[in-house]
Amino acid sequence: VEIHDLGGADVKLVSSFASASTSCAIHRDSLFRNNDSRVEVCNFQGTVKQTLLFDESHGKVSQLNVSGDFLVAVTSNHYLKMWKLAGREAKQHGPGPGRRIDLPADAAPMGELQSVRINCNGSKVSFLSSSSENAARPDSRVVVYDVDTDNFSLYDF
Repeated sequence: VEIHDLGGADVKLVSSFASASTSCAIHRDSLFRNNDSRVEVCNFQGTVKQTLLFDESHGKVSQLNVSGDFLVAVTSNHYLKMWKLAGREAKQHGPGPGRRIDLPADAAPMGELQSVRINCNGSKVSFLSSSSENAARPDSRVVVYDVDTDNFSLYDF
């Protein structure tokens, strides 16, 4: 992992450390990285300050996103969890133990999740995936989760 400061005219290397993580996100002075069925909250030197856990049956954390003061993580088995990052430690936001990404019964299943994004007030989360029939092809659908109504919407383009 390499962390760079993009402020000012020059790009400066802030820190670098070894990590097997495949997805990372930054909020203020914390780096969030996936590690099996958990999200590790680290300082910029890679020291773990907090661990955010998923149940092992939910799969491995595959994607992370931070927007405003909210973090979302999704797993290989299509579960999501959200946290509010405004305080000293991350506090769970939205569905308690993790929420399965549910599509309408008549919809084709999702393939591997390729992208997750949370909006800046933590009320909506979007998902993009590969096609369930051909992993090399992106799915034409966007799935949106509404935290307030605990409902998934499917938009096919």
